[in-house]
Amino acid sequence: ITDIWDRNADWLKSLNDTGAKRFYCRYNTSDQTAETSRAKGWKKGDTKVAQTINVAGKLLEAQFIYKLQEIDLKTQWDNDESLIAYVIGELVDQILYEIKRAILVGDGRANDSDYKINTFETLAKSTSDAWTTVSTATSDFLVDDVRAMVDSIRNESNKEIFVFISKADLRTLSRVQASSTSTPVYLSVEQVAEQLGATRIITTDLLGSDYKAVAFIPSEYYLVGENILNPVLYTW
Repeated sequence: ITDIWDRNADWLKSLNDTGAKRFYCRYNTSDQTAETSRAKGWKKGDTKVAQTINVAGKLLEAQFIYKLQEIDLKTQWDNDESLIAYVIGELVDQILYEIKRAILVGDGRANDSDYKINTFETLAKSTSDAWTTVSTATSDFLVDDVRAMVDSIRNESNKEIFVFISKADLRTLSRVQASSTSTPVYLSVEQVAEQLGATRIITTDLLGSDYKAVAFIPSEYYLVGENILNPVLYTW
């Protein structure tokens, strides 16, 4: 199961797995460029002014997510080994799909649904908040909008930035034509990522028609819960 997980978990392995059951994120909501935040010059005899710090926090708690599977027609399988291989593969794929979907766009269920997965902070949103900045396409070229979105992420430490986009839009970004009469060429995915200011581009169909692209710093997305990125298979 570890091999299957490692093969299919893909970008989830770049998230920050704290290993904690509960984790409290603390951050300063004060504007770094405000005079109340900045370091100041001092003249002898003057009273020093303390920095204003507005500390806020977010509690991360785990939620149990399960995938239950029953197979009645066991005789349709040639042998037990192939049956077990299918079961494990199916379970892992469905769990990974649900986690990726919950992180990128939410699980899509109503808030009062008994099956709602609500402990992941969803990246794609309709309005900006303390964690996410929502950008609206304003230019005639998709590359300019996506580049502006990536540039809006505060990343003074030059950490990895992942961009999620559809295959069709990636082709739009990669297509280059010098003139109306010249033959178009397609840049590599790595070249497109470089021109966007991103470390990696990941194609997905989860964004649908509501969102053109999502960008984030994976190492700044914290996970809680035991073995979420290192699953253990228990057998009886």
